[in-house]
Amino acid sequence: MKTLILFPLNRDFAFNTSAAAVAGVARHHGFECEVYPIEDGQRVERVLEKVLAYDPDIVCATMMTRDILGFRTLFPLIKKHSKAFTAIGGYHTTVRPRQVAEWAGIDAIGIGEGERAILALLRTHAQGRRIATIPGLWVRSAGRFVDPIPVADPELDIADLPPWDYSIVSSPLIQAEAGRSFLPTRTSRTCPFACHYCTVPAWEATNGLRNKKFVNVRTVQHLCRELARLRDQYHPTDIEFWDPQFPFANDWLEELAARFPVEVGLPFRALMHPKTLNQERIQLLAQAGCTQLYHGLESGDVDFRKTVLNKACSDDDIVRTIAWVKDAGIRASAFLMWNMPGETRSQAEKTIEMVQTIGFDQIRVNGYIPLPGTVLGDPSTVEFPDEPVETFEPLPEWRDDRHQNRSAMSDADYRIMFAEFAKLHDRYAAQGDAARLGERDQWTAALDAGDAGARDSLDDHAKRPVAPAFDASHRMPAERLQRLSAMLGFADSGGSPPAFRLEDGFAQPGALTLVLVDSDGNEQKIILRPPAGNDHFYLRTEHCLISYEGTHCSKPFSEMLESIRERIGEVPFEEL
Repeated sequence: MKTLILFPLNRDFAFNTSAAAVAGVARHHGFECEVYPIEDGQRVERVLEKVLAYDPDIVCATMMTRDILGFRTLFPLIKKHSKAFTAIGGYHTTVRPRQVAEWAGIDAIGIGEGERAILALLRTHAQGRRIATIPGLWVRSAGRFVDPIPVADPELDIADLPPWDYSIVSSPLIQAEAGRSFLPTRTSRTCPFACHYCTVPAWEATNGLRNKKFVNVRTVQHLCRELARLRDQYHPTDIEFWDPQFPFANDWLEELAARFPVEVGLPFRALMHPKTLNQERIQLLAQAGCTQLYHGLESGDVDFRKTVLNKACSDDDIVRTIAWVKDAGIRASAFLMWNMPGETRSQAEKTIEMVQTIGFDQIRVNGYIPLPGTVLGDPSTVEFPDEPVETFEPLPEWRDDRHQNRSAMSDADYRIMFAEFAKLHDRYAAQGDAARLGERDQWTAALDAGDAGARDSLDDHAKRPVAPAFDASHRMPAERLQRLSAMLGFADSGGSPPAFRLEDGFAQPGALTLVLVDSDGNEQKIILRPPAGNDHFYLRTEHCLISYEGTHCSKPFSEMLESIRERIGEVPFEEL
């Protein structure tokens, strides 16, 4: 039995966490599974050709609201030309299942988190049976969706789920500013806040988390064990946590500060509400290796934040918290939003004034987009054209968002503020810090995350540089290995023998991997990389980052790493 998973690729983030989760479940349980990413601009008929060439028994897709046009066109064609069972899930199917039920070509609709629902589908299909409606999966029967819409599947403890399958793309590393090549992950699935523009409250309400004290956060031990493995496999410069709100319990942060630098040894970034931070928590984050915190400032007007956005955070809270963050040596980043329902020019101007007053290290400007299921988005009229489309493109509301005045401003004031936010973005873009795309002319991509714009093709994406797993072609010649052995103190100098010997070495683009063996024959690897921005590994010199493979660092091994740092000193990475 063969399963194919289709998923859209976001222009800014060429990785899809939902597809990674579903593929992880399927492959973990031994089911044959392939994935196919779809970029904006791909022709529907080309995607259909790929689907039919694979000849799957089950076709699954995950999507957001912006992506519905292409999938709504594709699925009837799949049913017309194949006998595959079709299922589609994601945020839009969860909050608008009846709308999706009107589409042709859909056999099942996912409701909420889908790990156990997809596993039940695969097991039932493998047994030659057709699945019925279950929690988390609404199934068509007798040609129609006649069963009541099911509740979402009770959400599992996140630590009990199979890990994400990062192989769904050619490289899961996201290329970002200042040479960053970060790996996305998560610690939790919950957020205690209920901002009116955000999809998380609606998603959590579907899964019952709004009415529970259950906080779905991984243990620090579980997190560190997985990230140490992923660090050694993909060699990222840093980790970025894609939680809607990073955990802030003191005991959790205390354990993170104690274990993360030793067991993972990579810098990380996270999103945190200013109300969840105090000086103690910020210091623990800094000790753990946090180098940047993202804050959803959105509006600089305190009354607008409180009454419209349901974001109760005073100006004093924000100013004081950001000062603590910067004093701890952590960069402060702000997400800004404008063109929101009811927003006046004066309120939009306060957003720019607050950014200038605080002096954030990084900003990301977003134009408001109404999302179904949200308090602000539900009253909006979002267009859902009925005609089939030829290419996968965002909904018109997404493509046209940066040209549509949704606020309480006059059209003249809207155009003025459009230009002011563009100038604000440009000032940060000149420093390489405004958005992940980092180009001056791309500020509208940050302003409108759904805009189609210019994108790399799928083939171009596959060619992006990635630190590969080393093989024989990367092995260092004996002369270079001997030189490094002497430089780093592994060569026998006639005195007491060194605790480790340099057994092998591999040179990759932007990374050296050295294989060491101790006196008992145990193998240990260390990794050397050039620095990127203010990122750091376990240790660093002016020109080199030093890390190691595995989750634990013995005292002799730690002393050896310190010795390497001293010996390298000011030697440029290129001379190693």
